[in-house]
Amino acid sequence: MFKTYCKYALFLLFSIALFGCNDSFEENLKTRCVQNDFDACFDLGGAYAAGYKVKQDTSKSFEFVKIAAEGGHMLGQYNYASFFESDIIVKKNFETAYVWYKAASLKGYEKANVKALEIAAILTAEQVERANAKALVLP
Repeated sequence: MFKTYCKYALFLLFSIALFGCNDSFEENLKTRCVQNDFDACFDLGGAYAAGYKVKQDTSKSFEFVKIAAEGGHMLGQYNYASFFESDIIVKKNFETAYVWYKAASLKGYEKANVKALEIAAILTAEQVERANAKALVLP
């Protein structure tokens, strides 16, 4: 888990060092994201969330994290789920949060598994069954 996080943090720092602190950083990540580089989508979502080398923008963060999640990016799926759990940008929806935490957990992300189990405790058995079925078909 920690190794995965460090890998993406180092990638983000490398991108910043390589492309500098200007618009080229943002534009490079956007270009790569459009080309289905889901690491770039995830990194850009994180940059917008933190206001790192770009103007902080939660809506744009959501947009790029969603692209990463839908592309099968494990950490993107985890972060996308957190939007639904915390009522940020989208209406709180525990079943949808569970779907995305479960998808990330199926890729081996233990922290996502813990969150999925926490949320499963407040969902009905029918909701969990429906959400599990949805998570299984996600990339």
